Amino acid sequence: CVPQVLPLLKTGTRQPIDETCHITKAAMDARQEFIEAMAECDERIEEFYLNEQQPSNAELRAALRRATLAQKALPVMASAALRGRGVEPVLDAIADLLPSPLDRLPPAL
Repeated sequence: CVPQVLPLLKTGTRQPIDETCHITKAAMDARQEFIEAMAECDERIEEFYLNEQQPSNAELRAALRRATLAQKALPVMASAALRGRGVEPVLDAIADLLPSPLDRLPPAL
């Protein structure tokens, strides 16, 4: 089963395709809440927030990684392994957001 992904924003302009859609409104509100929360943890996102600009998805992901490594944020995701739903995004998030062994100092002997 492959999920169908519907775009909520117009390409290039990042404006909603259908502004009256309750799903689009909920997604945009959740994104804004996430940006506000990340502005408290990351200075670069704080600049976007104070200048009323929208950061890109890559900038948000990088900010979440920095906040996770600094132990200022804890990303939480869910999946259903028995049904195979959401497993790949969780594995991608583990690889992208959590510290690798190279990010840690070697143990003291």
